[in-house]
Amino acid sequence: MVSPRGIPNKKPIALEISSLLVSEPSGIAIFGKQLITQLIHLRGAESFCLVCRASRLRNRDQNPFPDLPLYPYWTGFQLSKVCSLLHCFDTRLPWAYRGPMVAMLYDVISALPVSQEHHLSPERFIKNKKRQYDRLAKRPQHIVTISEETRDRFRELYPFKGEIAIAYPGVDPQFLQPPPPSNILERYSLAPGAYLLSVGELCPRKNLELTVKVFWEVRKKFPELKLALVGRPSYLWEGSELQKQILKDPQGIVHLGFVSEEDLRVLYSQARAFLYLSLYEGFGMPILEAMATGTPVIASDRGGIPEAAGDAAILVSLEEIESIPRQLTQLLEEAGSELEQRILRGRARAEAFTWERAAESVLSVYDKVLGPN
Repeated sequence: MVSPRGIPNKKPIALEISSLLVSEPSGIAIFGKQLITQLIHLRGAESFCLVCRASRLRNRDQNPFPDLPLYPYWTGFQLSKVCSLLHCFDTRLPWAYRGPMVAMLYDVISALPVSQEHHLSPERFIKNKKRQYDRLAKRPQHIVTISEETRDRFRELYPFKGEIAIAYPGVDPQFLQPPPPSNILERYSLAPGAYLLSVGELCPRKNLELTVKVFWEVRKKFPELKLALVGRPSYLWEGSELQKQILKDPQGIVHLGFVSEEDLRVLYSQARAFLYLSLYEGFGMPILEAMATGTPVIASDRGGIPEAAGDAAILVSLEEIESIPRQLTQLLEEAGSELEQRILRGRARAEAFTWERAAESVLSVYDKVLGPN
């Protein structure tokens, strides 16, 4: 690694952002961008630098923080010369780095039975992810996770002796504001209040087969209702029977693909309800985003989803799928004060999760690892 220039005498905290260098951010990339923005706001830009795997440097034009110095590495052996502490934003750790380290953990789904039972990822991916979990249990001084669910599952599965802090994801304040005027609904042939919304990569974990099945059942009573799917095609989507069926006879389903944050705000705010029947989530950021915009939510009760939803969403059991269309129908029939109260509970729930609070939790971890100044 090239020796950096301009680093102050007090070495900064290095943020490993390889997973953030993407053109269509979702999940980890959104979390990382929002958290780092608040870390800089609270502690100052001079306290941080960025590092990434050398193989990811070709994506540096996707760096959301171009004003911070960015240093590539191969093995991580020389990173301790750059930083006082390394914060990794995913489970892939620089194998030769030996200095103080904090690592993010979003879920342990690849180590859970649901992953094998439902073939949620390629076998090679699952094996590699388990190896990363093993390293995670042995290497960092401190782990930061996004929910009690993820913390507890990791503790059960791996003998990690360090501390595990929780930094709940926040909600971008813009989602709490009315979106600007937009013609996005017209572009996608959608009408305000006349569609359900589903957000997430098109993959088995999101349980889209059940989502579509429930929608088609409910549409018998609400024939004008549509289902808007927001998300990139991912594992096992292309060529799947569900994709073929939707392409052949969509029956009210509209696939929007990846959309910008500005468009997503409009889509959330104008949806009649947000449908999130995932098989497992470490938390469930889209639930908070939907509630922030005033959209009622119906979601599965799996993983960390209840921590996101609280009592502001309708949580359904995937062991009782026959009841889900009925519960969704009841939600769609809500009106007046009943619907208004649900919306207010959702907004209040979303407002309780801030990126500033998440950043404060992470800064507290840094201080514990580094000790007194």
